[in-house]
Amino acid sequence: MIKLIAFDMDETFMRGKGVYDRARFSQIYAGLQERGIQILPISGDQYAQIASFFPMADQLTIASFNGSLVHDRGKLVKGSFLPEADIQGALRALKDNHLEKNVMLAGEHYCYFREDTTQDFHDHMDFYFSKFKVLPSFWSLPEQRVAEICLRPPKEQLAEAAAILTEACPDLQVFVSGVGSIDLLLPGVSKGRTLKWLAGKRGIKASEIMAFGDGLNDVEMLQFAGQSYAMQNASDQVKSAAKHVTRYDYRHDGVLDVIEREVLNK
Repeated sequence: MIKLIAFDMDETFMRGKGVYDRARFSQIYAGLQERGIQILPISGDQYAQIASFFPMADQLTIASFNGSLVHDRGKLVKGSFLPEADIQGALRALKDNHLEKNVMLAGEHYCYFREDTTQDFHDHMDFYFSKFKVLPSFWSLPEQRVAEICLRPPKEQLAEAAAILTEACPDLQVFVSGVGSIDLLLPGVSKGRTLKWLAGKRGIKASEIMAFGDGLNDVEMLQFAGQSYAMQNASDQVKSAAKHVTRYDYRHDGVLDVIEREVLNK
């Protein structure tokens, strides 16, 4: 019996930024509540943005920044924050290699951009991190707890930037996403490990978890869950990590379709 349903947000649960069939999901959520089944939105996006998409957010557990932060009913219950020395080391390496312009720091409460950030980078990041502040520099942050550093170098410099950061930040995880961005996280931070942590806290077995995803950062989560679904729009690499593939893609509510048929028996 399924006790927990975890799903990625962008190009998995949502058709677009904040766009999904809310009436249909409201009925599904009511059915899940009746059966005592929990849901876990788990995304690389910031908590404030994810929560804004759900009217019942104050009832939910939400994992943000790829599992770095976990909020339960609006309260932070798990936080994986970068040490100050590693933040400064990463920023120095980016500055020394002229890569400091298109960088975002993901704080617990806000995301931070520099004033000289390009409009293209800001527009791209705003899709995922819409609660932000713009600063003259990163050397004096309004908040000291940073969960993630994200940058989007020019395509031709992506591999070079990743190599520079891997050498400069040996104590951090350097993750190259499938959309041309680089994320710096604490080692061991991932959606999969966060899902395992939450399942352990709540006494839920892997066989009692259903999970949905479309990206490389979903692979570990899909491998762990007993009932895992790669989206129809996912790459072959992601599909090979899951037990199943959805009938429909994210534009056609593939997640809702599976939950209705396989969990609610509609």
